[in-house]
Amino acid sequence: MKFLVITKVHPGAAPSSRVVEASVKQMDEHCAKGVFDCTYIGPVGTGITIVNAQSHEQLLEILIGFPMHAFLDFEVLPLSDYKKGGTKFLEMIKAQGQ
Repeated sequence: MKFLVITKVHPGAAPSSRVVEASVKQMDEHCAKGVFDCTYIGPVGTGITIVNAQSHEQLLEILIGFPMHAFLDFEVLPLSDYKKGGTKFLEMIKAQGQ
C-alpha cells in the first residue's frame, strides 16, 4: 500500500540538531530500503513523502518511529494506482449512465 504523507512542523517547534540529523539519516535509509519512494521538503517546515507500508499499523509504526515525530503534524492520504483507480471511476460513471 502506498500513502502520501504530508508533514508540517509545529509552530514554534525547536528540534535539536541531533534530532534533525537522525531524521535525515532515517529518511536516507528508508529511501534506500524502498520504505519511501521519495521525500521532499518544502517551504515553512513542510514536507511530503510517498510511504510504502503493508498495513495501516505498519504505517503508524513508521511515523511514530521518525525522530521528528513529536515536532510534526501529519496528514495521510491513501494512494491507488492511477489505472486501477481510473478504471473504477470510469465504471462508476458508466453505471450512472453518464
